[in-house]
Amino acid sequence: MYTAQDLQRTVLQIARDRCANPRRWMTELASVLNKTKHSIYKKVQGDIGLSLEEVLRLAEHYDLSIDPLLRPDTALSFEFVPVYAPGHVVRYLEGIEARLEEIAGLPGIGFWCSGIELPFVHAYNFPRLMAFKFYIHDRMFGIDERRAAEQFNPQRWLNDDAVTGSMRRILERYYTVPSVEFWNAMILDITLNQIRYALEAGLFADPGQALALCEDLDQFVVHTELMAARGVKVHAHDGRAGAPFDLYHNEIAHSNNLILAASAGVEYMFVSFGNPNYIYTATDRAVTYTREWFQSLQSHSQRLARAPLKTRVAFFNRLRRRVAHVRAQLEAFITLHVL
Repeated sequence: MYTAQDLQRTVLQIARDRCANPRRWMTELASVLNKTKHSIYKKVQGDIGLSLEEVLRLAEHYDLSIDPLLRPDTALSFEFVPVYAPGHVVRYLEGIEARLEEIAGLPGIGFWCSGIELPFVHAYNFPRLMAFKFYIHDRMFGIDERRAAEQFNPQRWLNDDAVTGSMRRILERYYTVPSVEFWNAMILDITLNQIRYALEAGLFADPGQALALCEDLDQFVVHTELMAARGVKVHAHDGRAGAPFDLYHNEIAHSNNLILAASAGVEYMFVSFGNPNYIYTATDRAVTYTREWFQSLQSHSQRLARAPLKTRVAFFNRLRRRVAHVRAQLEAFITLHVL
């Protein structure tokens, strides 16, 4: 039977794991609960119970989900803070930046990523491409009638220092964290389809922008192939090397935009929810399942990072052919309908 003492031990253990400096954990706990160190010691030893108010204080300070702690065998709790809204890209980026800053500082942190969509952080190396993604998200979420007729103008985002600055800082922080990523040959298809749709729907003020976005995707492929060859993250603008980068190709696991942030103390699982928004959880059952899922995925995937040249080139050439195929369609459309 799960008892109040079990709950107290669980809450305190999680709090200790999430403390930035475990050696000062008792001091931090005393500050959070506004208690003396002697009182805290007795609570840790189990001689004194935590009050409900104290549990709630710890939950707020250490970002604990209460429901799974009360029902450890059945409950699975997610946090959802929608940060993207049409016309509010800066707020969205600031939310990503704050969450990444918090997680990237955890001891022994690493990311495991699987996606069916253009990997958003790496794409921050190509601001025009990300401006197009923001434009598409704005239309998808619905905007007022005045804005609905607006055509794509990348300068709306590229001339905004708050947008470009936040993307740059996110990229800088993300590139300090080792990651293992799983791609498939269709990872560019959603973006390519969005470019084709935008051209056919007359959403480009200059149809040549559609071809320019294809060029960005080509450069994205070149850049990612370079990182896979070196086995490290590389800043596109100056060639600086970052944290280790491990890339795998999997043909069959195409169902998730999923990230596991795993550290020595705490793990978070993020999954897209109304993309580009997301939900996340630190619930043990969820992160344990996700970690095991990634490990299984790794054992059934083909490694591309620092792999034999033939293996790596074959994969990235498939991506290039997909971009080239859509570019040819766009050029034909422009020739027939625009020129």
